[in-house]
Amino acid sequence: MRLAALTRPLLKVDRFLLLLIGMVTLATVLIGSGLLLLCLMPSTVQSSIALTAIARGDVPAAVCSASASILIGVFLTPILAGLLRWRAVPF
Repeated sequence: MRLAALTRPLLKVDRFLLLLIGMVTLATVLIGSGLLLLCLMPSTVQSSIALTAIARGDVPAAVCSASASILIGVFLTPILAGLLRWRAVPF
C-alpha cells in the first residue's frame, strides 16, 4: 500500500510527459504541413520584381517569370497539394 502511494505522483508526471510529447509531435506535423504548402505556392510578382531591381537584374525577364509562375501556380498548386497531402500528414 505504501508503494502505491509513492508511485501515484510518478504516474501523473508520466501522463504529463506523454501529453507534452504528443502535443509537440502534432505541432511538428502541422508546422511541416504548413511549410510544405508554403513551398508549393508561387512567388509574388511584386517581391520578384523588387528583388531583381535591387540586384540590378533583368526586370522585364523577372516580370515574365513571375507572371508565368502565378499563372502556372493557380493550376499546379492544388494538384501538388492534393498529391503530397496524404504523404505529409499522417491523419
